Amino acid sequence: MARKARDELKVGKGQKRKKQEKKRKRSEKDDSVLENTIVPSSDSEIEELLSARKKRTKAKTRARENKKEAKKKKESKRIRESTDSETSEDEKEAMERRRQEKKKRKKRRKRESSSTSSSDSSEEEIDKFERLASIWRLDQRPEWMRKRSIVNSMPWKEIMDVRREHKEECRMNGMGDALFAADAALPTTSYKRASDNRAGKLHPASLLRLPIVEPEEYWRKLPTKREPVFRNLPLSHSNGNVVVNELTVVRMHDRTTPVTLKMLLDTNFAKRPAKDNNLIDGDWEGPTKLRGAQTALASYTAVLRNLWPQDGTPETLLQILVKYDWGGANRTDAGRAAMVEQLFNRVMIENARRAVSKKAPADYRRVKELWEEVVDCQPKATGNLEKQKGNEDNGGYNRIGRFEKNRRPTGIYHDIREKGRGRN
Repeated sequence: MARKARDELKVGKGQKRKKQEKKRKRSEKDDSVLENTIVPSSDSEIEELLSARKKRTKAKTRARENKKEAKKKKESKRIRESTDSETSEDEKEAMERRRQEKKKRKKRRKRESSSTSSSDSSEEEIDKFERLASIWRLDQRPEWMRKRSIVNSMPWKEIMDVRREHKEECRMNGMGDALFAADAALPTTSYKRASDNRAGKLHPASLLRLPIVEPEEYWRKLPTKREPVFRNLPLSHSNGNVVVNELTVVRMHDRTTPVTLKMLLDTNFAKRPAKDNNLIDGDWEGPTKLRGAQTALASYTAVLRNLWPQDGTPETLLQILVKYDWGGANRTDAGRAAMVEQLFNRVMIENARRAVSKKAPADYRRVKELWEEVVDCQPKATGNLEKQKGNEDNGGYNRIGRFEKNRRPTGIYHDIREKGRGRN
């Protein structure tokens, strides 16, 4: 083995020397050619030179190819002679490895050809199983019909007959279709790595439905800030021509900083904080009418949906305010607007406090408690007993209101009392 290796090294060194000598001779020849070259004066001479050059290149390439073939023949002859005489164990292993690789390649080609031929039939089978899943839920089928292989082996007509018979059997046994059956578990979906800039490029994972669990289970994973800040949110689709102050939009990027209802009024969309006031909305106008407060709530919903779609605070506020008739019909319009503003501001402070500790926003029960606090802070409602009959119609204030001073009370009970006293 050592002798053979030495011989191979000698052969390699000799070949290197030959190559170097050839390169040197070629360079000398090129230099001599350049010295003896004559600059052509006419087109015919240029054509002759080009044709001669082409012939030379063809001859060189042919000579190279002949040399390569001769080398290959010599190598194959040498391998044949070595295998016939004395083949080492390493060479035998190498040859066996090559044979195994050839066999594997053949098998792979056969497999690929068979898979391409049966691709159409496999697609039909997959479509059949998926088609059945869209009209017959997996948990409502018999045990033997839940296997893909069995469903794919059956013709479609037979599958429909089995489904019909199973439904009829369930109806005869008094089972029927379970209207309130448990939902099937949603499949786990994986996506390829892709970029998303929230404008032109949207990742498919960002367009999924909202989580189907309570907010407390995933709220800690949400960030408290959206960065970078983007002021020009697309609000015209849901909010029409109503505009929101850009300072308010900036503040709503951070859930730990509360906003007030003043900041969302369209009359304050161009306002800036005063220099002599520490508060941003210190000298801004508040809602004087209920319609203005309702418009501000709609603007809050539009901005929040763009920034924090998981937050259900707008729906909770709307449920409470609609249930209690926006403060009660027997109150003044300005009074009802003031109650809505107080509730909104309290809820925003509560949510900001919860965001600091990474808790979910105030739920329905907590917002209802805050509404009761707002109602308790208000003066007793004025009006007759008929208007104050219901709890929810009075904004949750179930008490007999006092009549205003210097005003003659009216109503059914008052008229009966006055007639009994002999007054008209």
